[in-house]
Amino acid sequence: MAARAARGGRYGEARMLLDTLGGSGSADPAVLDLLARIHAQRGELAAADALWARVEEGDPRPAAATAAGAGRRRIAAVQAGRARPSAGRRVAAAAVVAAAAGAAVAGTLLPRTHADPDRVTGADLAAVRDGQATLAGRLDALGTRVDTGLSSLASVAAAPPPSPSP
Repeated sequence: MAARAARGGRYGEARMLLDTLGGSGSADPAVLDLLARIHAQRGELAAADALWARVEEGDPRPAAATAAGAGRRRIAAVQAGRARPSAGRRVAAAAVVAAAAGAAVAGTLLPRTHADPDRVTGADLAAVRDGQATLAGRLDALGTRVDTGLSSLASVAAAPPPSPSP
């Protein structure tokens, strides 16, 4: 439930659910990882890094092989000025703004379909929330794909040129 709320951008709800599982005091790496991801999404990089460090402590794999390690490397790059907000995140933010503007215009211009236009049901709100969660998931996947592509390009560009053959 907490992961679904976080994917839907409902970070406050996700935090409340994670707090019931121990929050930042939990020993569960899944709880700490999701909490770190929420902090990172909100720009709270020090808190995210500290939580991912705790996840790494309990993981026998090398940091290079873990999502927590990847998160910590990304934070280090941002703090060192080597990385800017990803293009995928900027595209996702622009898409969300465009969708919200479109929804506002549509809500103003389209006629109401309810018998009582001032009455909105829980089912209506749930349908909107589910639609938003679906869109947020798709935007997050798109941002991840863009980030992966940019990382691949950066690693190719950073690779030393092949040595000439004799």
